Amino acid sequence: MKPLISLVIPAYGAESYLPRALLSARKSAAHLPPGEIEIVVGIDPKPGDDSPSAAHRALSGFPAKLIDVHERKLGPLLSRLRSSQLAHGEYLAFLDADDFLEESFFPRLKEVIEKEKPDVIGFSFSIIHRGKKHAYPFFSSFKGSGLRLLKALFLDIGTRGFMWSKCYRREVILSYEGPVLTFMEDFLLNAAILPGLGKAVAIPDRLYVYEESNPDSLTSKGDAGRLRKHASAFAACRLLYEARGEEKGKRLLLSYRLRHRLSLSYAAKRSREAGLTKEGEKAAFSLFKAAMGKDGCLERECPDFVASYRTLPFFKRSPE
Repeated sequence: MKPLISLVIPAYGAESYLPRALLSARKSAAHLPPGEIEIVVGIDPKPGDDSPSAAHRALSGFPAKLIDVHERKLGPLLSRLRSSQLAHGEYLAFLDADDFLEESFFPRLKEVIEKEKPDVIGFSFSIIHRGKKHAYPFFSSFKGSGLRLLKALFLDIGTRGFMWSKCYRREVILSYEGPVLTFMEDFLLNAAILPGLGKAVAIPDRLYVYEESNPDSLTSKGDAGRLRKHASAFAACRLLYEARGEEKGKRLLLSYRLRHRLSLSYAAKRSREAGLTKEGEKAAFSLFKAAMGKDGCLERECPDFVASYRTLPFFKRSPE
């Protein structure tokens, strides 16, 4: 029996968090017939961490599972893409090892899949902040094209850019070819694949719980380079669209420059708290300004960034 949904979980140094994530997945999967849900855990090695044993214990007796221990650290994006290639489900959902699922996760997604047959489903979530669970307050329901979901992503770059707030038809994820970022990698992947999708559905159900307070999370750690990485993601998106001739996506990206600027202000605040200098802040905003400027502006004003972009690892999917 081919699984309906494969849940992909990248893990690095997650021995203490992984059991909770997997238990939540098993609880939700228990509401569906055995074999409809597959769980794929991709584990990056870390000295002193025994995530593989934690995964095997937590998934003991689960009918459809795959635990893939990597020979080297791949990082979150490559780990997700590798696991997506190994998965067997018609659809792919994603869970970070330090987060967990609501019990309604799989039943609700199955309901939408069977009714709508979409290319991608977006859904809402809850956030655990300082030990308290809060509902994410900004979400709208709709049916439309992938461009409609891309618009929602650009309107709320900090949340709707995540892969874990979506469920994709498997071939959609496997269609991604592009640079591998280490920060906002979800954003770039979604920005790349959404413009070409025929049907997207967004539902208001809070199906996922994001653990904001994990001190080991990349999004929680203090990082003076956060602002530069944030600006670089927008610039990389601009270059990717231009290389592909993706004019609709590019127009959407540029039309929301003021919203993007607002998200950079938050990143700047976090970076300053971690020691960002005034010179570094000025350079990051200059990169962003060039990325949102006229054609050719990025190449003229930020040639060093363009050169470094072209040296990034480039993911090219293998034929199935």
